[in-house]
Amino acid sequence: MVAKAPLVALALAAATAAHADDTRYTLADLESLVANKAFQEALVHASDIPPTQRTQKWIDVTATAAGGVIASLTTDDGATLIAITEIDRRYPQLLKSASYVKLRGELGIKGLAGCFDVSRDCGELALKLVEGDARLAFDVAKVCVANDNVVAVALFARGFDTKLCKDEKLQRAMMAGLEFDRESKTAGEARTLMTKCWNAVETKIVDEFGSAGKGSRFHKNTCDVLAAKKLLSALQLKRCK
Repeated sequence: MVAKAPLVALALAAATAAHADDTRYTLADLESLVANKAFQEALVHASDIPPTQRTQKWIDVTATAAGGVIASLTTDDGATLIAITEIDRRYPQLLKSASYVKLRGELGIKGLAGCFDVSRDCGELALKLVEGDARLAFDVAKVCVANDNVVAVALFARGFDTKLCKDEKLQRAMMAGLEFDRESKTAGEARTLMTKCWNAVETKIVDEFGSAGKGSRFHKNTCDVLAAKKLLSALQLKRCK
């Protein structure tokens, strides 16, 4: 199972229901807490500052608090990712902080690997991690390959760069995606990767076509491309019908 929500995520959620007569922290209070490394308390009370007063200083202080919190969590399960998801939902302004985004990406990818060590049900968290920083798509996809082909193919397609076509994990995900139903989104994304990376994957596609069964999903996903490139024998063309 994915780890239970870490305390910070529960605290942030509970803070949403804070009573109007509760003591409100000031920005100076938050700065003092961060200076004393009381990161979780500062993060929970960052919402005490009204939206109209959330200046760059507020972003900097809150980003430091958020970074301190996620750095304190284990990356051995889903705890880091759950916390990041809740922080992103609660304080989307923090994605304007370069230092927080950098730490978020580094620990998020480590946390995703740890999540998959204990559960295969981490794909949704992977997608949320990329929603906050699209530049992570390729690296997150590489972590997903052995555990969630649907998410891996989707993220490779999103973070596509022809310079990465020779990447073994991209090719592995693409080949797995070509085993899905032709009408599925995953197969469509895998076919897109195949055509864009053709020079790097041609041999692999041709070899797999030769060993795949007649009428297989792989045949259905690749026949038209291979036929158009005149790479099929007369017998192989019959298999495509």
